[in-house]
Amino acid sequence: MRHVRPLDWPRDRAALQRLELGFATDRIYDVEAGPLRFALVERRVSPPLGKRYEVDWDALAAAPHVVVAEEEGVPTGVAAVAWHPWNRRAELAHLYVDAQARGRGVGADLLREACRIAATLGARCLWVETQQVNAPAIRFYLRHGFICCGLDASLYDPREAPGEVAVFLVAAVGAAGTADGGSSPPDSCALAPDPNCREQQG
Repeated sequence: MRHVRPLDWPRDRAALQRLELGFATDRIYDVEAGPLRFALVERRVSPPLGKRYEVDWDALAAAPHVVVAEEEGVPTGVAAVAWHPWNRRAELAHLYVDAQARGRGVGADLLREACRIAATLGARCLWVETQQVNAPAIRFYLRHGFICCGLDASLYDPREAPGEVAVFLVAAVGAAGTADGGSSPPDSCALAPDPNCREQQG
């Protein structure tokens, strides 16, 4: 049985450190730039591109809102939410799912809980950063109602992440945690594109 619970730190440290956080993909996105626009164009790559994320677990644990997905008492994923009151935006600062647990709804459960946290904070939207090479993550967020709202070709040090471009996605968080203005129960959450956060790429 799977459930999502608050982080228990440092008790969860060892289990989280054992998570396999890498990915492999045979598709990435190229960034095509025009005078006043950018576009992400999917491209096949062979051999598949692989990457493993190195996580500063102490920094993640220090985030204000951290939750863990657990199956049969074993952590299978983790998510952290940061809050920016000046613009009422919640940030999905981390979302990781163990490679062996993917495809079972773990990421969706963590995302749903992150949205509930964002709604509780009074956020108008939930924002996340990933990379153009992480096509599986981009497709995951798009499937769950996010839209691409920007990118940054200069965010990463090219010595550490050569050729990588930051991609930003956002989804609206409605009143009482729903995208429909609060017709669902307050402890539920729905995500939908934010009409005020269209493609602001450039």
